[in-house]
Amino acid sequence: MINLKKILSYIPYFEDKNIEFCTYVTPDQGTLGYFQYDKKLTEFINELYKTE
Repeated sequence: MINLKKILSYIPYFEDKNIEFCTYVTPDQGTLGYFQYDKKLTEFINELYKTE
């Protein structure tokens, strides 16, 4: 059986309305911008992949 305890532990993180999950970074002129994701969001995504 899949262990969902780690996944469920992220619920308070997603309920927090003060967290900025990602920001748009605009580098120097002439280069494209990109999204920079919060470290904890990236950890959550990686954990989802591990648990299938």
